[in-house]
Amino acid sequence: MVKRMIVTKAASEPADLPAQRTATASTTPVEDGHIDTLLRALTASWRPVSIVAERRREERRPCDLAAVLVPLDKQGQAVTGAPLNVRVRDISQHGVGISHSDPMAHRVALIEFETRADGPVRLVVRLKWCRFKRTDLYESGGQILRVLRPGEDVA
Repeated sequence: MVKRMIVTKAASEPADLPAQRTATASTTPVEDGHIDTLLRALTASWRPVSIVAERRREERRPCDLAAVLVPLDKQGQAVTGAPLNVRVRDISQHGVGISHSDPMAHRVALIEFETRADGPVRLVVRLKWCRFKRTDLYESGGQILRVLRPGEDVA
């Protein structure tokens, strides 16, 4: 797979002037940032990019967070069975990428993880795809439907 480095910038940045252009990488890890800020406004950063077509409308923010995934039924109720341990691998304003050890059979799920700034974060996600990577490793991605506030129920 061929990879290249690109620089991206926020839409609010002023037009580039050749002598004044400076790219800064975001130095705040996802674990340390407020989730609303991370989902709302991603800043310029250097990151490796695959030549595979990008499906998300906005920049993905890489991370590595332990999370719990609870499958939800069509009524928004937890499906019986044990929650799944997953890793949040990247996040953007409208999407999330996760890795897990078993194939994902459910389309809607609650993903719970914690950041230092916000504490517990709960996202209701519609999983769009699941891909086998190697033995005991799958990757899935989905659209963030809702960010639940503390004490808010899924349904």
